[in-house]
Amino acid sequence: MKKLLSLLLILSLLIPASAYAIGGDMTKGKTVYFTLANDGVPVMGNDSDQTVLSHVKVTVPYFDLQEYGLQDFYRYPAASFEDGGDYIGDQVVESPTVLHLYMYMLEKYYMGMDDSECCQGNLDMDAEQMVSDMYGNAILNPNPEGNNNAALRISGSAKSMYMQNFWGHDENLMYYVNHQYPLQAAGWGSTADYILLEDGMTIDVSMFTDWSFWNDGGAFVFFDKDEYYIAKGTTLTVQTLKTETVAAEDGSSYESKPVGGLNVAAYDLAIANSEGSAFQVSDTDASKHSYTFKETGDYQILGLDPNKGTTDARFAPPTAIVHVLDELVPLTGLELDYTEYTLADAEPLKLNATLIPANATGVEVTWESSDTKVATVSQIGVVKTQGMGNCVITCTAKDSSGNTFTKECAITVQEKVNVESVSLNETEIHLSVGDTYENLVATVLPENANKKSIYWTSSEGVEIEDQKTVHVQSNNGALTALQEGEVTIYAVSYEDPTYAKCSSYKDFRVADLDPETGLYATCKVIVGDTGLALDHSRVELKMGESMTLTAAGAEWSTSNDAVASVENGVITAKGAGVATITATKGAHTAKCVIAVDKKFGKITASGDKASVDDAVLILQFATDSSLLNEEQRALADVNGDGVSDVNDAILILRYIAGLENKLTD
Repeated sequence: MKKLLSLLLILSLLIPASAYAIGGDMTKGKTVYFTLANDGVPVMGNDSDQTVLSHVKVTVPYFDLQEYGLQDFYRYPAASFEDGGDYIGDQVVESPTVLHLYMYMLEKYYMGMDDSECCQGNLDMDAEQMVSDMYGNAILNPNPEGNNNAALRISGSAKSMYMQNFWGHDENLMYYVNHQYPLQAAGWGSTADYILLEDGMTIDVSMFTDWSFWNDGGAFVFFDKDEYYIAKGTTLTVQTLKTETVAAEDGSSYESKPVGGLNVAAYDLAIANSEGSAFQVSDTDASKHSYTFKETGDYQILGLDPNKGTTDARFAPPTAIVHVLDELVPLTGLELDYTEYTLADAEPLKLNATLIPANATGVEVTWESSDTKVATVSQIGVVKTQGMGNCVITCTAKDSSGNTFTKECAITVQEKVNVESVSLNETEIHLSVGDTYENLVATVLPENANKKSIYWTSSEGVEIEDQKTVHVQSNNGALTALQEGEVTIYAVSYEDPTYAKCSSYKDFRVADLDPETGLYATCKVIVGDTGLALDHSRVELKMGESMTLTAAGAEWSTSNDAVASVENGVITAKGAGVATITATKGAHTAKCVIAVDKKFGKITASGDKASVDDAVLILQFATDSSLLNEEQRALADVNGDGVSDVNDAILILRYIAGLENKLTD
């Protein structure tokens, strides 16, 4: 069943997604967790569900602040903390910041707008709106200027922003990013509201009635984890920690300390409608709380100050999610897609970690660079060069039971050497329908260029379904002739700015290529009658059987004599497997695939019965995300049309489901 679901997921990727209703760019969106509290109590949203804003998962789109008249608050690149955190350059960074988060949350949960209305400049910043906490108590903070319920009021500029009102509250407001006070984030100083969001961040915001929260030891409190995974019937012990509201002047990391005195309770995710169940406080440590979960499900835990909802509240509440499962799946291994990699200066790299098994429970993945002056790494594995030299990127994976694995990738950063030219070994190729050609080779100069990768496409289009005459494999240039006609094959350097700027290869257009750059090469492919054709392109034989192919004047050869031999066009099946019979006449070739005792053969392993794994691999091959060798492609072409594509995958699935009693005629 899981394999079928995986296949359906792959099929869904082949269908274009509809546009998002949100007026921002979701392709640049970041998914974070947001908590908003007033005097120690989570705030309730004014949306239709009256969402309690306690560890709410929200995807924040990027949108143009100019739509709101806030272009003075564009986010620009920033220098290092050592340089004073001043902005550099004048190119707007088109990625959501904490300010974008604030505005999106105001529209959706303060103003109660639908997603279709958000991020389009509709926010009435002077709007008055009644708000309340999770207990239904009205939040009212009188302001001498009479604008106590203004949705948002800010002044200043991108380098120095001052927020006067937020969520109907005056300036008594603080927030933490990943449980760290923003002024401690190196490179930011007073511009902390312009911290770029990254997937998985937690943003904790606290509004408080008076300055005693700041002056008299108020603190943001958090649990030792944001998410817990435990097996049903076991006891969970959590610890409450605090970070003081005192900023480190040098941007150094903060120190967290245990804190007791909080009332900690577990709720289901409909927290506003649940009374919750109180945790027990450890006899030896007032900061540790324990609770036994007897039923599976997702629960939220919340730690409240005993003085919640009063001016005496000193703690912003900690929140976290507890996932209670029937059983935990332990982590047994970790792999990286690269163990070493050489980068040109200013070139980024995305490292991908593979968990073993993929469904291991509650795995936390962290990344670290051994030398940040050479390269830094984000917590999603994006490596950015900082200077020439060598460093090691370490990936650590730890599951909910404490099983820990690490892998390293050695990074070398060297001076960038640009690609100067791309050429092909052929300028014109003649093929017959059904022919394949795998000898088109691109040469990239100079030889020591940093980025020598080539992307292949044709004048008919990037999408597979657009390539009617010749299908070209995007990663290696392998050609398959589909019908008579003429196309131009393009080998494009990844260094070409027209291609490199695209977020996806589907955005690529050959018409945009600049012929003056020399960063691509072309080859004409003519598909037509070459005077050489075979009466079969695929034949299935049983061991010992023979058949004859006809091609006058041709020379014959076999790719595997142990499977099928050939003499003057007479084919003899000798052993189980797949062989390709090739007829050659001058510069032209014609091929026929012979499958011996492999009518329903697997392409992933030896055996006779096709499976869902085979269908999945065919789909991956059709979408250029996997490679198949010649034998595999022959077995994958179950309908015998000369192409291994989605249609073959569908036939395999129908066969498995009992809707087809044979795969080929």
